[in-house]
This record gives sequence, C-alpha cells and structure tokens, in this order.
Amino acid sequence: MATTEQSTLLALSKKVSELAEQQASHGSVPQGEFVEAIQRLQIAVEGPAHYVARLRHQPTEYISTLLAIESGVLQALVESDEDPLSVEELAEKTKADPLLITSNIISLWKSNHFTQFPDYTKGEKSPFIWTHEMNQWDMMRGDPDLKLAFDGYMPARRTGLRLPWHEIYPAATELDVKGYQEAHEPPLLVDVGGNTGYDAASFRSKNPHVKGRCTVQDLPETLNSSPDPAEGIERLGYDFFTPQKIKGARAYFFKAVCHDFDDADCRRLLGNTVEAMSPESSLLIDEWVLPDVGAPLAGASEDMLMLMFLSGMERSESQWKSLLESIGLEIKKIWRTDGVSEAVIEAKKR
Repeated sequence: MATTEQSTLLALSKKVSELAEQQASHGSVPQGEFVEAIQRLQIAVEGPAHYVARLRHQPTEYISTLLAIESGVLQALVESDEDPLSVEELAEKTKADPLLITSNIISLWKSNHFTQFPDYTKGEKSPFIWTHEMNQWDMMRGDPDLKLAFDGYMPARRTGLRLPWHEIYPAATELDVKGYQEAHEPPLLVDVGGNTGYDAASFRSKNPHVKGRCTVQDLPETLNSSPDPAEGIERLGYDFFTPQKIKGARAYFFKAVCHDFDDADCRRLLGNTVEAMSPESSLLIDEWVLPDVGAPLAGASEDMLMLMFLSGMERSESQWKSLLESIGLEIKKIWRTDGVSEAVIEAKKR
C-alpha cells in the first residue's frame, strides 16, 4: 500500500503528464498552471534538504547571467548562429578572460570544463574583500556570534543531501589495519581543519570496532568553541599553513578545505601534510569532484560562491589530478556514490 508521500508524488506526476499531453496535442495549457505543476513535482521529488540547497544556489545563477550579458558572451553566442564556440574563441570575441568565462558559462549551461580562476580575482581583490575590506576569516575573528554560527553551520550543511564520508569511502575496512592501534603508535585518522570534530566523531561512533586514535586539528579558537570532544577523539591546535605536527598517520582527512583556496595555497597547505606522510599513509579529500564536461548546477554554483567569498574554487577530476601530482601524490581511487559529484579522493605518495 502506497504511503501518503508516494501517493502525492504519483498524483503530481500524473498531473504533469496530463498537462504535457494536452500541451502537445492542443497547445492550450495555461503556462502558469503548467509551470506550477512542474514546480510542485520538483519540490516533492527533491525533499526539504535539496529544496533549501537549490534556493541557496539561485543567486549565483542570476549573477552568472548578468556577467554573461555584460561581458558580451551571450551576444557572441547568438551571433555564432548556433555554431559551437570554444572558450578561447569567446575570449577573442569579447576580450574577456577565458578562465572567468569558463566558470561563468558552467554556472549557466553546465556543459564545459572548469579551469583555474585568473590570479587577479584572488587574494586582496576578491569580491568579498572589495565589499567588506577584510576576508571572511578576519570578519569572523572580530564577530564571535558570526563565528559561532559558522561553526554550527558546517556540520549541518550536508544533512540529508548525501552519505557521510566514511560510508562513501569504506573506512570500516580500509582503516581497520594493524600498526595504528596502540597509544604509542601514530594516529589512525587525522582530521585536518576538522572544525569541532563532527566528522571524526561520526566515523568513530559508526565504527567502534576500528581501533586507533583519531585526532582533530584546527585553530585553537575553533576547537575551544565547542564542548569537550566525543569519546575517542583527541584535539590538537594546528594551522595547516605550518608544518604538520603528526607524522606517519594512517590517513589524513581534509573535508571542504581545499575549495576555500586557489591552487597555490592548496599546494602549501597540502604540502605540509604530504611531507609528514609515510608510504602507508593516505590523503583523503572530501569535496566536489566535478566532471570535465556536464558539471551539475549545484557544483557550478558552489564554484561561483567560492570565488566571491573566498577567492577559492571547486575542481574537476582533471584539476584534482593536476593539483595532487604537483605535490608528489597519485590518486589511487575516487570513491563516489551514484548521481553525486561530491566524492572522497584517496591519494598516496608516488
């Protein structure tokens, strides 16, 4: 017997199908009624978490549209008379930076590949800094309430949207190894930039059979902003732009860290941990791994948000490969779930 939710979904689907058939046959369906039926079906399918996430991304679509108009990109595409134009050809016609065109076009049509943002969009010239005359991190240091809200948002931001990292990456088996199980041995897991430790705690609570120490590293003001850590979780104040304090851990885990920074800064912060890795160590990165062609709108929107707020970027699979190879790492596997572009990258020293 169908549940109320299933019955509602079937009824909405039937309504859209009937209106589509009527539109195709007679062309007389009121547009407002048709669009409303489609929107109601979409909301029913995506559920609350994805609905809120979609709303969050809508402003970047508008921004990308304005940029495409004002840069002349849309006009150039119209004048091409439906002939495909490469990013380089668009840049030649509009005199706009090809790298910024790439990011902008992806946000609108999801049909090109991501590339590095141009240097002039980074650092002290990011849109956020132009507006507020400080970066996001400095703003939070001066506003404890904002910092508290940010630290509370981070563990909740993916709730209902995807599986936890330790289920995408089979941590229950991959991390259940000898040599990391005693107090005098290197930690099993080091969560670098791990905020208040929610990811390490989630892994530990779901995998009590896996022995070994779990250490969360972040700035002291972040670690001190939350209650005592969960059982089995250690905390260590650490700035990832300095040499890694823990040597030879089984796995070093970075979640939603690299997208805050450009490639140069990522090489610095990841390089500090690479130097501490043993041949048995793995580097695990939990972030968007976008396809080189056909990136999803959510990932494209996140890329634009990272540019505006932090001068950062989301990366495609080829970009991750290039970045990690530049610091002496090799991707062993990209662990994914079907239909989701967020993944866990497993890399080791070459």
